[in-house]
Amino acid sequence: MRYTVVTDANFSTGLGHVMRQIALAKRAKQKGFEPVIISHSNEVGERCTEYDIPFVLAKSMEVIADRVREIGAERLIIDVYERNFDVFRALCKYIRISVLIVSKEYFFFTPFGSHLVYVGSDLEQWDSLQESEHEGELTVIHSGRAWMIFREEFHGQTNGDKLENNAVLIAHGGTDPYGLTARCLRALEYTKMTGSIYILVTSTFRNLAEIYQLSESSKHQCKVILDTNNVANWMRRSKVALINGGNIRYELCIAQTAFIALSINKNQYNCTSQLSRLGACLNLGVADHLSDVKIAASVDALLADEQHRCLMQNKMDGLFDLRGADRILGLLTE
Repeated sequence: MRYTVVTDANFSTGLGHVMRQIALAKRAKQKGFEPVIISHSNEVGERCTEYDIPFVLAKSMEVIADRVREIGAERLIIDVYERNFDVFRALCKYIRISVLIVSKEYFFFTPFGSHLVYVGSDLEQWDSLQESEHEGELTVIHSGRAWMIFREEFHGQTNGDKLENNAVLIAHGGTDPYGLTARCLRALEYTKMTGSIYILVTSTFRNLAEIYQLSESSKHQCKVILDTNNVANWMRRSKVALINGGNIRYELCIAQTAFIALSINKNQYNCTSQLSRLGACLNLGVADHLSDVKIAASVDALLADEQHRCLMQNKMDGLFDLRGADRILGLLTE
């Protein structure tokens, strides 16, 4: 079965949408599907080429609609920044089954399509089901932990001993538009401990020179990891991670690595609070309201408290499974 994906990536919204769809597409190919990803973003095209996923470039809404019709796919997935969803409503007229995938954090839109999957919502439940009817069209709404998609590198792995005594991971997504990687490096200069710092970055970061400079002058042993395809490895090597949010929250749960979240805004903080209420992380606060000294003290405390880290890991264990992609593909085969 052929299906079409409309997705996006840019500096301000990051790479989460496209990487999620690439993970889904790789699993789909294993099960005999023929995925085609469409986007106006050259960044999406580069990522699809890297992972051998068919890609079509379409620079406007009209061209995207034309390409969807030309491909003749039997199913459609739309995974874009939620503020932009209404622009794509008309696409669902061409295809009988359409699945929207969205992280419900910022904007409201009227549900449409056959299925709507809220990833990262209602995480204190395993699976939640609702329905929405608009202009005679019924949309089935799915949410909960069961619907999370994880990249192949997280499959078949078990949590082992952390390889470094005081290893801290800094991971702020594929673009880090708010400069939190550099912020964390500066904050870690205030820690009492010294250790290894792993810093995940990509070529799309606009302040790479600053990050390298801070790493070289740090009191810690810093390693900048550029454009890695094995994020899971660095998560598992670390005792504590500093992040803001996004898919990394859930990947760290699979890796069973204790993490501290510095949110970019209140909405992101509220989303992460679902995990902190489950005991799976430390949700420190909105970054603009936190001092470097407080961030450093939180890292020191968590590194020193093995019992707290083990408690987090125990809460993470079994919180998610790796079948979310199969569940979404199941929606396409109704």
